[in-house]
Amino acid sequence: MSNVSEVFLFITIPTHLRVMMDAADLLQSSGRYLPVMVYYPSAVFDQNHANCQQMPHEAFIWTGNRFLSKVEYLTGTWRTDSTARWLPNKGLSRWLPNKGLDTRLARTFPFLPTPADLVSAIRHVISMAVSVVRFVAGAYGIVRSALFSLKATFKPTVQQGSQSALVNRNWLQRFLLHTFATEWDSSTRRVLPSEIGFRQRLIRLFSDGLFSGLSDQKRFFEESSKLIQGQKPVLIVLPEANLFYNSQFVIRAAHLSATPAVIVPFTIVNTLEWAEAFFDIPPYQANKGWNRLFARAFPHWVLEHKGRRLILPPAHILGCEHFDMVPAIPWLINSGDSDAIAAESHFMSDYYIRAGIEKEKVRFTGALSDDRLFALLKERDLHLRALGERFGMLIREKVILIGLPPDQFGGGKRRGCEFDSYEDLIRFMVGVVASLSGNQATVLINLHPRIKHADVVCLSALGATIIDEPIERLVPLANVYVAVASATIRLGISCGIPVVNYDAYQYDYDDYKCLAGVCEVKSMLDYESVLGALINDQLFYSKIHEAQMATASDLCLVDGKAGERLLNLFDHLTSSGDGA
Repeated sequence: MSNVSEVFLFITIPTHLRVMMDAADLLQSSGRYLPVMVYYPSAVFDQNHANCQQMPHEAFIWTGNRFLSKVEYLTGTWRTDSTARWLPNKGLSRWLPNKGLDTRLARTFPFLPTPADLVSAIRHVISMAVSVVRFVAGAYGIVRSALFSLKATFKPTVQQGSQSALVNRNWLQRFLLHTFATEWDSSTRRVLPSEIGFRQRLIRLFSDGLFSGLSDQKRFFEESSKLIQGQKPVLIVLPEANLFYNSQFVIRAAHLSATPAVIVPFTIVNTLEWAEAFFDIPPYQANKGWNRLFARAFPHWVLEHKGRRLILPPAHILGCEHFDMVPAIPWLINSGDSDAIAAESHFMSDYYIRAGIEKEKVRFTGALSDDRLFALLKERDLHLRALGERFGMLIREKVILIGLPPDQFGGGKRRGCEFDSYEDLIRFMVGVVASLSGNQATVLINLHPRIKHADVVCLSALGATIIDEPIERLVPLANVYVAVASATIRLGISCGIPVVNYDAYQYDYDDYKCLAGVCEVKSMLDYESVLGALINDQLFYSKIHEAQMATASDLCLVDGKAGERLLNLFDHLTSSGDGA
């Protein structure tokens, strides 16, 4: 075992788990690598405690101010420092529309307008308050940093930032970067109570000024560097390079130790992902408050979308600029400084390159889930009968699989969305399929990792069966796959089965619009019409099925060898020193 090398696999949200666990098992099976799971934040470990604790692999868990081994973490002696707040938007989210406040109002005052009618007013009030506080806090932060810089001269080090951070900059960029450097150099972690109230959050916002969260970023970067330098892994594996998950600091810490970093993607994204998510959120508007200043100083961080100029948070902009880790396309996830991205198919290779990721970084491997697809497709009928026996259900001529989407009403109802609540959406999706299927099809529901089974058990009454198994074990057994703007649509394409991509939230992503085997629908009427044709019109079904089979043949490679190709990529990265 002396020749076995450690590989770190980072997990930040529950939907990262499946891909990273599969990669860990692959590394372990090679006999050459020892996978070590790194959970950041600890809440992702706690929320999936059974799966994470039972995994045989070693692990480190981020507690909010340091990393602990799995054994140390499970002793619980450190828990005087609660970690509940380290999940993004934890606590604050319960006050957002459709996340608690409007529900409580409706229960207390049933005569009030519906939640959907209240959303616009509530969001407007919250947005105004946040904008005012951020503007005042920004002024406070800049003045404080300016005063501090008069007392001490900032001297950058290799650990702090690039020696050329201020070279070839205009006066505005130099001023903002110097302000950031001063704030980074002087920032210390403010310990707050485990349950942070409004007063504590306000104090935290003002103490951080424009750079909200900077002290947390600094602590994470320092501790990540210590962990990587101390453990000396030969490779870092990430499910995505995402500025909001501090992936840039993980990659920087890795490269400072001459360790390569590779992305094994868990989803499919381009610049539309953030553009649509942040479109109506004031802190991302380039023409509001301090954002005007940053848009002028760093125009390459501005994205034009639907006639509106958007910009990312100042702390991300200045952190990346100061440490020389600006993504090739700031609004594109996975366009950062990783050494390679493992493309799941030829379709995905082309997709990444079209999105703007450098061609030399894209390495075709296939997805590990495709190896399971390969095994299931070879004996589909056998596995289908076994599924029916496990869940005590009758498998009919056709199997319609619905990949239930997560609740995206947290920030309010999106423009054009035909539903007032998440419950209305999922009841419609399942109800239509069940009523159209009748005795001709078996309807299966698979839950997104963020959905709790107890919250949707009512759907069983509509004539569908909830199957709590990994989606890649179910898609090969289906005749039609229904999803909502999901990365799992790729599985349906690989299997050559018709897919209905229902844009219920009106994101208008263009990921699959060029594919004839994926039926794009945006309205309730079209959803019912297309599904009715796929279920009851054999000619229409055959047309879509043949188109999907042609796509699978041209763009996908399901041959059972994805794991072999992925290991070859890991071997190449660790032997060639790409991270140096």
